[in-house]
Amino acid sequence: MNLGKGLKKDFFARKSEEVAIDLLGKLLVYKNGLYVINETAAFEGETKNKRPKLENLSMEPGAIYPHYSCRTYSLAINTEEKGIPSVITITEMKDKKEIYTPGNIGKIIQLGKDNLGEIINADSSFKIHENNSLPSKLIIERYKPKNSPENLISKYKINKQMKLF
Repeated sequence: MNLGKGLKKDFFARKSEEVAIDLLGKLLVYKNGLYVINETAAFEGETKNKRPKLENLSMEPGAIYPHYSCRTYSLAINTEEKGIPSVITITEMKDKKEIYTPGNIGKIIQLGKDNLGEIINADSSFKIHENNSLPSKLIIERYKPKNSPENLISKYKINKQMKLF
């Protein structure tokens, strides 16, 4: 993998849909792990049942927090600006050996409440970098699962046939 420049806070200060699409193929670096972000979901606004919980409105763009769903934690990142319920979640990532889904993303990167509010940047434990090894054009699939929360704009996934490693 060819690590490009690291993303900064201003990358996340946009609509969740734009951020979710632009994160595809980027590299999440955490501790000794290097993961390609393969699938994301974009959320705007709140829901009656608060799924996902967007109580983190006081956090800035690029702030991460563990999103608890289906008895496990996944990685959520605030987007837009402080006070606006706008967030993306990373719903699938992969390394050279495995594909990680929401059920095991939190486990593999040991995501917990102590990460609450950490801003993704060069000094944080979570870093996201450009991936200079990607093809020039990604094939992206957009879909919305049945029974999705009403604030889910869409999910985005890199086409299975694209070689990411």
